Amino acid sequence: IVNLHNKFRAEVKPTASNMLKMKWNNEIANIAQKWAENCDFHHDSPVARKIPGRYAVGQSTATGTGSFEAAINLWHDEKEDFTYGADDNVFQKTGHYTQINWWETNLVGCGYAKCGTTNYHVCNYAPAGNERGKTNTPYELGEPCADCPDNCD
Repeated sequence: IVNLHNKFRAEVKPTASNMLKMKWNNEIANIAQKWAENCDFHHDSPVARKIPGRYAVGQSTATGTGSFEAAINLWHDEKEDFTYGADDNVFQKTGHYTQINWWETNLVGCGYAKCGTTNYHVCNYAPAGNERGKTNTPYELGEPCADCPDNCD
């Protein structure tokens, strides 16, 4: 899960100067797992997944996919509807992609549940991305890692 996220983040076009490397986080994974087990096929409340005093947590969900790899690929495939810096990106079509590639997001934790015959995958991200008014530029353009500390990807 972490490796696939980092692979996609390293491959953004145009390249990012400030993309941080993702790491696994058990705390947000536990929140994702609890939400997945509800089998309620939409995003939970941002308040329900916020880590008080530390950060807001973003979320991507997928139903029907057979594996986490398939779910993450589904979210990443929203890149086809995304143009860096364009004012006409439609958030409902690109929000999972921009969350995966939000420069500041560096923690991921996921959960899974079998809900009847449906696979339900949930990944949480911290700090949350998709800041209002900035979703068309989820990272800074430039030479890869030029503006990063040592945890850049």
